[in-house]
Amino acid sequence: MIKALIFDFGNVVVTNDWNYICPEKDKEFTSYFGVTMQDFKKGWDIAWPLIRIGKITEDEFWKLFLTESGAKNIDIVYAKTLWRKYQSPLPGMINLIIRLRNRYTLVGCTDNGKEWVEFYKGNYHFDSYFDAIVSSAEVGDHKPNPKIYEVAIEKTGVKPDEILFIDDNDKPLEGAQKARMHTLKFKDAIQLEKDLKSIGIDTDVIDISSREHSFYWQSDRKISELQIKRIFLSRHSFFDEKSAKAAIEFGMKKRVVELIPPIKSGSINSVVKATLDDGTEVIMRMHPNGLKNGYFWAEKTMADAAQKAGVPAYKTYFINTSKKQFPFDYMIISCEKGKNMKNSGPYEPEIDKVLIEDTGRLMALTHSVKTEKYGFFDNEIAKKEGKLVGIHNTWKEHIYASLNDNLDYLISKNAISKDEREKIETIFKNNDHLIVCDSPRLVHNDIADWNQLTDGKKITAFIDWDEGFSGDPICDFSTYSVFFDDVRLANLIRGYETVTKLADDFEEKFHLYRLRYIISKLTLRTKRSMFDTSEFLIYNLKFAQQLLIKPHF
Repeated sequence: MIKALIFDFGNVVVTNDWNYICPEKDKEFTSYFGVTMQDFKKGWDIAWPLIRIGKITEDEFWKLFLTESGAKNIDIVYAKTLWRKYQSPLPGMINLIIRLRNRYTLVGCTDNGKEWVEFYKGNYHFDSYFDAIVSSAEVGDHKPNPKIYEVAIEKTGVKPDEILFIDDNDKPLEGAQKARMHTLKFKDAIQLEKDLKSIGIDTDVIDISSREHSFYWQSDRKISELQIKRIFLSRHSFFDEKSAKAAIEFGMKKRVVELIPPIKSGSINSVVKATLDDGTEVIMRMHPNGLKNGYFWAEKTMADAAQKAGVPAYKTYFINTSKKQFPFDYMIISCEKGKNMKNSGPYEPEIDKVLIEDTGRLMALTHSVKTEKYGFFDNEIAKKEGKLVGIHNTWKEHIYASLNDNLDYLISKNAISKDEREKIETIFKNNDHLIVCDSPRLVHNDIADWNQLTDGKKITAFIDWDEGFSGDPICDFSTYSVFFDDVRLANLIRGYETVTKLADDFEEKFHLYRLRYIISKLTLRTKRSMFDTSEFLIYNLKFAQQLLIKPHF
């Protein structure tokens, strides 16, 4: 079974370094330097072998190359600029590589100078697409000699017979075969994808749009820890300003005059702020490439319904999930006033009290929105009919979704003991009668400082509705308590009850739902701790573990 793919770069991922057919490039070079292409070939044949194995720098290469070509002027800066001008990824290759990267280890193996590899990294994010890049200049040897293959194989971390080597030339492929790797000759992206599929390589977009088996989507999406890291934690490294700008202009039909790179928060989308030529400020939320999420229409419908109920939320201007114009799904929303509460805090206790009471008030207004059925919303119904309809017929289907999977995972990672699992299962069995919801409502499901905007006096917006569902409003209190202490929870309830009173069975349900959220959040944080050691993550992981120890009934 293939576990890793090794790619050549020149004429596979990008246009070839020099010997590719490009009349515009050839004309510009020959005209400026006053020589023929035959002269250039002579210079290339002398200088290329030296830069390829790292014997000379790029500046030294161009000086030698131009001198041996008989150029009328030795303009190194111009030559370097012109070479870069005519470099570009081959059509369809980046999109394909992103889809492959979500499932396989990818390594670049290129006969190239050090500076040119750095150019690929800086301009085309190659160090994000590939787990490692092995260059002939770095190794000091080139294809088809054994040494460079040995280094590349080592970088994959798998056996040679678990690797597919892709190149456009026969000799490098022969060298790879001698190194006991599988090989494939490259023609173009379309043919490569057909060839890959024919030998069982999965090139499809990863579809995690189904939420049927999810209690909390981030915890329960059917992808591995490695895929979480590859797809979500590294998503900003794939950000391409040119594509982002074009996507906004396509949706808004106006010119972007300023674009701010993705904010360094959140764990799902890349979020960028843009200013249009009429002064309008907008936010674009982009899903990672090579991924189908499929909840933007539900998010729009939730935000619209919340606004009608008096909750400040964003307006949705445009949604594009076709992947026809751009390789990513995205939505464009209004840029609401206020600062992110997490980033602008912490606040003095009295101010914090006011803000959390206002949060409670807005939560109550959110819960005034009546919904149909239970669980996460049907995105297609939201898109076509503008209605909030859950995907489950019963409330228990949502509460118990992936509970056993969560417990299995926590046991496998020694995050809980077998005795703790038995106690948890007993609690749910003995209190199953509490899992009833006769009047489902809109539940934000992630009300927290990082999903609220404030001006320091009041909450100016609820944002990030991507975990919202139809169900028991008590869940919003339970999930809030997994992040914040009892003082804040009391303030939240106080603000809530300025609009509506808590349900009579609030206390019992609150603790049962809270236990469900602790299990879910502990699952998510344990998964992320496999590769994320940030202070914030570690704090939340320990907090969830402490909550699990507390008695729930």
